Amino acid sequence: DQRSIWGLLTHILREEYGTFQLYSGSDAEKSNMFVVLGLYMQSLAKNCLYVGTAASIMGLYDCFRGFKRDSFGFLLGWMVCFYWFVFHLLANLPLSDPLFLGVQMRFWMQAHMIMIILIVPGVTSLAQHANLPTPSIQKGAAMAMCGCIVVIQFALSYHVADQSHNRFFEEYAEASFKSLPKGAVVLTKGDNTINLMRYLQVCNGYRRDVKLVDQSMMSFGWYVPMQEKYLEGVTFPAKRIWLRKTHAKPPPPFYVFEQFIDANLKVFEAGGSGGLFVCGGWHNVHNVSDVAFHGPKGFKTQPLGMCEKIVRQESFFPTPEDLPALIKENKILGTKKKTSQLPKFPGDLSMYDNFSWERDVWIHTLQAKQRFAHYLLMWAQENNDPAGVLETSINFFRQALEEWPPEQQHKAALVHRSIAIAMARLKNVREQKPQEDANSESIIYHLQRYRELETKLDTSAEVQIQDAFERYPNSAIDIKIEI
Repeated sequence: DQRSIWGLLTHILREEYGTFQLYSGSDAEKSNMFVVLGLYMQSLAKNCLYVGTAASIMGLYDCFRGFKRDSFGFLLGWMVCFYWFVFHLLANLPLSDPLFLGVQMRFWMQAHMIMIILIVPGVTSLAQHANLPTPSIQKGAAMAMCGCIVVIQFALSYHVADQSHNRFFEEYAEASFKSLPKGAVVLTKGDNTINLMRYLQVCNGYRRDVKLVDQSMMSFGWYVPMQEKYLEGVTFPAKRIWLRKTHAKPPPPFYVFEQFIDANLKVFEAGGSGGLFVCGGWHNVHNVSDVAFHGPKGFKTQPLGMCEKIVRQESFFPTPEDLPALIKENKILGTKKKTSQLPKFPGDLSMYDNFSWERDVWIHTLQAKQRFAHYLLMWAQENNDPAGVLETSINFFRQALEEWPPEQQHKAALVHRSIAIAMARLKNVREQKPQEDANSESIIYHLQRYRELETKLDTSAEVQIQDAFERYPNSAIDIKIEI
């Protein structure tokens, strides 16, 4: 809020997250200080090589030991210690999620910079303690050690640090825009959606006809007064939203999220160009059920490329005559892998660990295929199981599984369950004539993989279904996806 000095202070202090805290989600957590400091030291060792870490700790010790003759070194020492303890006391990211741990690790660069500076006095001190014969030899040994640390780290890290070829995020943002019609209004959620799409608009001048409304930001009282003039064509029923789940009822006039969606859908239903979409899913402040294609009360979503189209609940499933148009709107996903217009992962997957945004965005890309396949399966189940639609659904599920990172297979558990259901329904349509894409052996395999990967949900029903296919592989067994 740039309208007052208090708004500036709120921003500087991060009060909307909690003063000087990093995270405002319901799963925020206070981490064990010793555990977090241990993770920090592991990161420092990796960045400085282990000998560099030892030297920097020696340099930190010298800063405190020689505070009378070197007040600046003493200040550096206190700065890094203050950072270690105060920052980690306030940082409340859920570090059980590798992505959030990666986010916190990026804040460690400030402390790393000081510790790297302290390598020099640390190495000098170690050279002095080694009883080398002359000061010039001590100085030369210290310089050689520092030079070796830099050269070796450069040699070990250059192939990973060189990202000059990496256009993955730009391609991801372009893919998010591609399926959107002209004049679309898009509700965004998450850094990898709003920041990437906004960057393309503001810096590259790409698809400025699309209006981006961030779900997190619109929850603040300053959003509508400050942003409304930049969002021409977006209807805000009042100046402030009431988040019934988390906020006390504000003084009128205010609106609730369902009113915002209804007001903007009416514009498009009356003949306005565009439509209302959500990219990145629903923000938890809006109290939307965490179930596929569910929206605020009275609304659902349909898959549309990397995003989803918001529709009224009664319009969730198109007629058989209109389904080909919906499939065409999702052509960016590609009915075959080679026809996909989705972003290509930049190089070797092993170059990007689970802490990286590349991995997270890649999973979102694969989930777009999973989401479309899931929708087609539900549509087929409601419309007498057309074989062609089930085959397309299975094809998209398989594409997603083929490209899923091995280290994150747990996130693909529901894909295995859904493809097993699609195969079972297709097998019944074909009157038990087993084929490669629908036979009891494949169904049993995917049910077993679901049970192995799913650690939170009850899988007892899947145990019974798997047992039925093992006992009666040639029988018609009707299993359904939840709608």
